[in-house]
Amino acid sequence: MARPTAHDIAARLLVLVRVHQWEAAASASEVDLGALERGAPQNLAELREKGIEGVLSPAEASFLGASPLAAPEPVRAEASWALESIASLAWALGLVPELPGYESLVEPEFLSGFPDALPAELAAGAKPRSDAEKDRARAIAELWLWRARTRELIERGTPPPRGFKSFDEIVRKAASNAHRNKFLAELVDGDFTLFGRAYRDLDAGAFSTARSLALERLRAHNWLTGRAPDNRWERTPIDA
Repeated sequence: MARPTAHDIAARLLVLVRVHQWEAAASASEVDLGALERGAPQNLAELREKGIEGVLSPAEASFLGASPLAAPEPVRAEASWALESIASLAWALGLVPELPGYESLVEPEFLSGFPDALPAELAAGAKPRSDAEKDRARAIAELWLWRARTRELIERGTPPPRGFKSFDEIVRKAASNAHRNKFLAELVDGDFTLFGRAYRDLDAGAFSTARSLALERLRAHNWLTGRAPDNRWERTPIDA
């Protein structure tokens, strides 16, 4: 299980920054259609100049090589969530002091301090996190996605595993263990805490956001810990 190098992480970070910026340009309140058409060839040309065009997945190459307005909705949705992965990759390189919490989304302003650099330049200025730090961050991301999927099982009326009276009993036990191991900072009514509430009490909108955030963060941390075949981003498993 070969892990991505600092150069690999820097290259992937720069690609995701471009993907997110391309989607943001299409989502602006006033969209310049002409600029989008003219900018598509420039996207790939600039990534080629940086030597990272080969890092693009087929979907990313297609997205960046045309107007983002022409992309399928799932592709645009993934691009809009790229900030969550960008923050995790920046943390892995030591470019930011800590990982964002799971109680809020990463804001677009997060990108304001990123230079328009080559991967080698970005990697040279990095202070990469240790494997142990990255493994711990992945375990925390896995835990949050587990909580989302457990709530889905509850909502579907899935019977709990043998030996447990309910999934809520499982959640309380897992939350207590995670708090003891400092994977969770605090609990509310024996549950994971988000937005000042117990996870079980989140409304549908907040839960959807929390689930998507956990999915994107776990993708990044699975990739960082070498779980993607040949370190191909698009082949990264999103499994807890």
